[in-house]
Amino acid sequence: QLSLLQKKLLAELPEDALIVAGRFPFPDWTACKVEGEGVDRAWAYHIQELRHRYQSQDKHEKTS
Repeated sequence: QLSLLQKKLLAELPEDALIVAGRFPFPDWTACKVEGEGVDRAWAYHIQELRHRYQSQDKHEKTS
């Protein structure tokens, strides 16, 4: 289940957006890059890859 913030980001960001989260990752998303350690850790996510993943899951669920 996606959080409200995740749903908003997927719906509203442009296709070439890169999301960067500091200290806490999005637990349901796979980061394309992780930098730093401990409290200085950051996670990057390509919105295009995330959309593709969720669109593929939606199609799979509708055909099941």
